[in-house]
Amino acid sequence: MAAAAAAGDRLLEYPIWAWHWGTPASLPLPWQRARIWRLEPDQLAAKRAAISSFVTQVRPLSDGPGLGPVLSAGFLEHFTRPLEVLLT
Repeated sequence: MAAAAAAGDRLLEYPIWAWHWGTPASLPLPWQRARIWRLEPDQLAAKRAAISSFVTQVRPLSDGPGLGPVLSAGFLEHFTRPLEVLLT
């Protein structure tokens, strides 16, 4: 925040972990500052490829109990849709 202010730039915040902590209705975020950024097909493809490269986060580590993906399918849904939610 301080760096953006010092440079006279607008700060955009990306609520990555907000999707893990709860739902839009349950999170005390400034939703009035939320803006939608639509992704072009090539941007979405690049983003999905980047996410899938984090194998230890998105795939089971083994067949053993408790060794499933670190990030749930529900959490990942927020990052594979054709838009971003940014806070201005």
